[in-house]
Amino acid sequence: MQQLGIAPATYYRWTARAEDGRLLDDPTRCARRSVPPTPAERTAVCDFACAHPLMGYKRLAWDMVDRDIACLRPGRVYHVLQTANLLARRPPLALVPLRRPAPPDRPDQVWHVDLMYLYIRPRWYYLVDILDGYIAARNITHPVGESPTRGVARLAPVALSGASRR
Repeated sequence: MQQLGIAPATYYRWTARAEDGRLLDDPTRCARRSVPPTPAERTAVCDFACAHPLMGYKRLAWDMVDRDIACLRPGRVYHVLQTANLLARRPPLALVPLRRPAPPDRPDQVWHVDLMYLYIRPRWYYLVDILDGYIAARNITHPVGESPTRGVARLAPVALSGASRR
C-alpha cells in the first residue's frame, strides 16, 4: 500500500464499502460545484435578455442552449440577470378597471346559485346553494339530495318567483 501511495485508512474504508456492496461514492452528493459563467457568457446572456424582453429566465436559458449561444442552467441565468438588474425588464401593465355589473338595489332582483358535490360515505350528495344577490349573507335554502335536480326542481319555483333573468 505504501508503494501505491494509499493510506491504510483509505484501504480499510474501501474494504468496508466492498463488504457493504457500495463500492462507489454516494451518488446523491454532487462531486463538485458547477463552474461559474465566463465573462463572455455573462455578456451573451445580458444581450440575449435585452433582445427578448418578454421571455422568462427559464425559457431564455433553454433558448440560448438551442441557439448555441450559452449553455447555462436556468439558475445560473437567473443569477446573471439578477446581478445585471435585468429581471424586471418587462413594461408594467396598464391597470384596466374591472367592468362588473351594477349591484342589485333591492331584494329579489339578482339570484346566485351554487352546486357542490359532497361525498358522505358511502355515496355522493349534491348541495345546491341559492343566494339573494342583495343580501348575499342570507341563505335561502340548502337542498341536499342524491340527484342534482330533485331538491332544486321542488324549491326553485318558490325561491325564484318575482326575480328577473340576466
